Amino acid sequence: MAEKGSSTEGAVSTLESLGESVEAVAIALHSKAHDEALDFLERHRNEANVTLGFNQCYVRRLKRNLDFYVIPFMLVMYTLNFIDKTLLNYGNVMGLSEDLGLRGNDYSNASSAFWFANLAAAVINIHLIQRLPTSKWLGVCLIGWSISTACTAAVRTYGGLLATRIVSGAFEAVIPPSVMLLTAQYYTKAEQASRFAIWYMGIGFGQILGGLISWAFQNVSTHAMLTGWRIMFLTLGLVTLIFALSILMFLPDTPMQARFLSNEEKVALLKHIKVNQTGVEGKRFILSQFTEALRDFQIWALFIITILNGSGGGVITAYSATLIKSFGYSAKRSALLLMGTGPVTLSTTLIGGFGSRYFGRRWMWIIVVTIPAIIGSCLMAWPIGNKQHTALAGVFLVNAFISLTPVVYQWTMSNVAGHTKRAYASAMLQAAFAIGNIIGPQTFRAKDAPGYQPAKICTVVFLSLLVCLVAVLAFYYLVHNNIRNRRFTVREEVEDIPDEKAYAGHTDKENLDFRYTY
Repeated sequence: MAEKGSSTEGAVSTLESLGESVEAVAIALHSKAHDEALDFLERHRNEANVTLGFNQCYVRRLKRNLDFYVIPFMLVMYTLNFIDKTLLNYGNVMGLSEDLGLRGNDYSNASSAFWFANLAAAVINIHLIQRLPTSKWLGVCLIGWSISTACTAAVRTYGGLLATRIVSGAFEAVIPPSVMLLTAQYYTKAEQASRFAIWYMGIGFGQILGGLISWAFQNVSTHAMLTGWRIMFLTLGLVTLIFALSILMFLPDTPMQARFLSNEEKVALLKHIKVNQTGVEGKRFILSQFTEALRDFQIWALFIITILNGSGGGVITAYSATLIKSFGYSAKRSALLLMGTGPVTLSTTLIGGFGSRYFGRRWMWIIVVTIPAIIGSCLMAWPIGNKQHTALAGVFLVNAFISLTPVVYQWTMSNVAGHTKRAYASAMLQAAFAIGNIIGPQTFRAKDAPGYQPAKICTVVFLSLLVCLVAVLAFYYLVHNNIRNRRFTVREEVEDIPDEKAYAGHTDKENLDFRYTY
C-alpha cells in the first residue's frame, strides 16, 4: 500500500511538473505578447499602494466611478445603435417602399445588404480591432455610420437605398466587439455580467424610443418639404454624429489611459481585475493564438449560437412593425404598439444579467430568457383564441430572446483569453450575428405575405436549436474544468496570481490556472 501511495504521489508530481513546463514554454513563446497593463504596473508600482486592489471598500468606490463614467457611454451607444438599425423597419410602414418604388423582395434584400456588408467588415475587423486604439476606431466608425444614416434621407431609388445600407452595415460591424472589449477591461468576470446587461438595455430603450420617434414623424405634415421617414433618418443621423464626437473626446482606449482615474486607482483596478487572466491590451498579432482560435470548439459553438440568435433577430430588426401591421393595425398604431416590446427586453435583460452576476450558471440564464421567446414564436406561428391579440402577445414575448445576447457576449469575454484570440472571438461573434441577420429577413418571402408563416416556424426552430447547443457548451466547459482540477493545483486567491502570469498574454488553453465560467 505504501508503494502504491508513493507511486500515486509520484505521478501527481510528474503531472504538476509537466504543467509547469508547459507554462514555461508558453511564457517563452509569448514573451513579447505581454499586456500593456503589465508595463504600466511595473512603471507605477512604487507610486501606489498595490494592496488597494484587494480592499473591498476601495474597490467598491472605484467601481461606482467606473459605472457612472464608462457604462453610460455604452448604454447611449446601444440605444442609438438599435434605433438606427431599425429605422428601415419603421420607414417601411411610413411609406418608404412606396416612395422608392420597391417591389417583390427589394425590401428584404436591402435589409440583408446591411448584414452582408457587416459580415465582410467583421472579418476585416479581426485584425483592426486589435491593432488600432479601440475607442478611437469606434468613434470614427460611429461618424461614418451617422453620415450614412443621414444620407438615407436623400435616396430616390432602390440602388441608393442599397448603397447607404451597405455603408451603414460596414461601419456598424465594429460596435459590438469594441463595446465587449472595452467593458471587459474594467471588471472581473463576475462583475461583467450585470454591466453587459446594463448597457445592452439600450436595446429596450431603443425599442421604446424608436416606436415613439416613428409615431412622431408619421405626424409630419404632408405639405412638408421632406416626408416623415426622410426627416427621421436625417435627424437620427445628426444625433448619432454628435454622440460619436463625444466618444472620440471622452472615452479612453484602456484603463491606463483613463484621465478620470489617478495612477493609484489605475494600479488598484489592474490588481483587482487580474483574476480574469484574460488581459487588457496587446497590439502584437500572435499567429499561434489565431490558429488556436480556429481550432477551438467553444468559439465555433458560440459562433453557431450567435447565428441562431441573429436569425431570430431578423424578425425584430426588419419585420416586427410589418408583422404587427399585418395583424390589422394601422401604421401609426403599429409604431406605438412596438413600444411594448421595450419593457419585455428591459426586464429579461436585467433577469439574465443580474441572475448571471449573483447566481452564476450563465447557460441556465440563457435558457431561462429564451423559453419565453420560444413560447412567443409559437404564438405567432399558431395563434389561439383571439388571433389578433395572441399573435401580438407572441411578438412581445419573442423579444425576450434579445436579452440572451449580452450573456453570450460576456460568456465569450470570460472564457477566451489571449489578445489576438479575444479580438478574433469578438469579431467572429459579430460576423455570426451578421450571418443570422442575413438569414432571418430572407425567411420573409414576398409570396408568403401577409402571414409569413414559414418565417415564424423558422424562428421556433432557430431558438429551440439554440437552447440545445447552449447546454452542450456548458457541459464542455464543465468537463474541461474537471480535467484541469484533477491534474493541476488551482490558485484560489487573486493575490496568489503573479502579475506576470495574469498579464502574460496567454490563451485560455495555455494558462493552466485558467478555469472556464459556465
